[in-house]
Amino acid sequence: MYLRIEAICVPSTEWAQKKQVHDACIAADVPVPIEVKRFFGHEEPTKGPVMGLGVMNDSGDLETSHHLALSEEPDLTEMENGILIKVADLPKGTHTIRCVISQD
Repeated sequence: MYLRIEAICVPSTEWAQKKQVHDACIAADVPVPIEVKRFFGHEEPTKGPVMGLGVMNDSGDLETSHHLALSEEPDLTEMENGILIKVADLPKGTHTIRCVISQD
């Protein structure tokens, strides 16, 4: 099991344009251009750009990306694990934080 933390940001003009192309191709039942697929990391685009901030694995180890917004919560008992999210250090344009728990 692990916990993944992501920042959902305000779409840039480029993101919005690529999303329009993606959606138009899907609606027309034609292949999505490879450059659009690459832009979205070969995944379906969401409501806004998603930036992975970090993952806490089942051992309680926190793996962070290049963002400084996450750190381990130091003031917990040895039976607890926690993450601090520093709002001021979130990527520019972040409007939502998504926390996903996976049983994988």
